[in-house]
Amino acid sequence: MAAKKSILIITNELPLANSGGAKMRNFHLAKELAKYYQVTLLTCVARRERRKSPGDLREFCEVVRANYRPEEVFRRDFWGWPLYFYQGLQALSAKLVRSAQSSREYSYQIFALRRSLRRLIKNRHFDFIQVEHSEFGAVLEGVSTSAIRILDFHNVNSSALAGTADESYFIDLEKKLAEHYDVALCCSAPEKERLAALGYQKILIVPNGVDLAYFKGEKFSAAQRNLLFLGSLRYQPNIEGLKYFIEQIFPLLDGDWKLEVVGAYDQADFQQEKKQAGITFHGYVEDIRSFLQSAILVCPLLQGGGTRLKILTALAAGTPVISTTKGAEGLSLQDNQNILLADSPGEFRDKIFQLLEDSVLAQKISVQGRELAEKFYGWEQIGREYAEKLQASKRPRL
Repeated sequence: MAAKKSILIITNELPLANSGGAKMRNFHLAKELAKYYQVTLLTCVARRERRKSPGDLREFCEVVRANYRPEEVFRRDFWGWPLYFYQGLQALSAKLVRSAQSSREYSYQIFALRRSLRRLIKNRHFDFIQVEHSEFGAVLEGVSTSAIRILDFHNVNSSALAGTADESYFIDLEKKLAEHYDVALCCSAPEKERLAALGYQKILIVPNGVDLAYFKGEKFSAAQRNLLFLGSLRYQPNIEGLKYFIEQIFPLLDGDWKLEVVGAYDQADFQQEKKQAGITFHGYVEDIRSFLQSAILVCPLLQGGGTRLKILTALAAGTPVISTTKGAEGLSLQDNQNILLADSPGEFRDKIFQLLEDSVLAQKISVQGRELAEKFYGWEQIGREYAEKLQASKRPRL
């Protein structure tokens, strides 16, 4: 039997099975790829996550952690200290003139990941090296390797942040990265078109998915009048979407409705919203399944990129979804079949009451949403198809 080819996945955060967002995508793709490839994960973990164990990951891949805190580098490598200090000054300058995205922490992480990568490939061969997020594309800068270089765009940020102060920075960055990567991954056909316009030649669509066994379809009931918003509120499109819902849509409902907000957030961003009656902020929740029962998921996003893992999670759980057209972009959804679409406050209100008053429609949306998730968005199917596409890839440089 021929030896498995090897793939190194580089990410700045520890993948977790059902945490939502990029961490969940990274976990399940790595798990499925491990059925066909020898998978190594190179990651650096923030101090707040140090106690989180990569135990599940180690069942199917090797985990290598890069140190990126200055005090750790100083303790282990004297010459690392001035280099990290220099990186910090670079990042601070970038933050002042460009964007909060270019934080000092990101700069430390890129430097530390690149440093660990160089040590790793001195004695080891990888057929593929996959970097997660365009923000970390610079990890491979100046690194000599014969591996096929893959950049996974969880979002095409130049599009997701269009109209913001970050747009021009990400246009320049993502165009530059096209020259240094052999393959780009994205979540949907619209994202593929955006990457082609930025100069990427080989683009593979690897959709987001959902753990169909973990999120099981339940019979829906709107009797409790619960609305649910899922997603990290440290991501600007989610912040903007939630504020839009609270300010323009929630006041159109009567006082019996409750809005549950689940996702990490900064207190300063929602001081006024937290005072409103009927709205509860729960912060990060490890197991969200109880919130999905007897609730309507609202996805009122006005901008953003990629595809919404929150929607796929709700579909699998049998939770009806009401979304803006932008929020549902890139997914194989049909209005009034497996989702309800609403692009104005009045439409959103009407669709919410429609699910409350029309139990037949509510059950149809619930059942057909689960069926769609089973047909297209199981991680096992997505991982198998991605592995097959990689097998067909040829090394462009030797």
